[in-house]
Amino acid sequence: MMRDPVRNRPQRLAGMTFQWQIGDHKCFVTVNSDADGVREIFVVGDRPGSDLFSLCEAVGMLASGMLKQGIPTRLICDKLINIKATTTWNEGGFIHSIPDAVAKSILLIEGNFAAADMDPTVFPELVQNQP
Repeated sequence: MMRDPVRNRPQRLAGMTFQWQIGDHKCFVTVNSDADGVREIFVVGDRPGSDLFSLCEAVGMLASGMLKQGIPTRLICDKLINIKATTTWNEGGFIHSIPDAVAKSILLIEGNFAAADMDPTVFPELVQNQP
């Protein structure tokens, strides 16, 4: 018997997409949220049909599924942040892997620049939206 999801998706969400360089690939992480917090994550790689592209999609689907079941973003980020692969400097800080990019994107949306180890001056649109 299937149970109802804890958090149904509202009709409208606000989102922000981050472009991260990871080695010689680009990764696009879209974090959609509402007044209750982060609701869903989409992750897309820059090379359709590649293993990396499918890995990006899978990480996004897993993170979104966890959010839908009510798992706090803190727990998701704790598991994903600082997973290491090809560490690459991005404007604002280092990105270590696709999972790390997802965690840092969530943390940035939530205004937690210290946990993301990212320079807040690079993201003025996020800083001004913080309480």
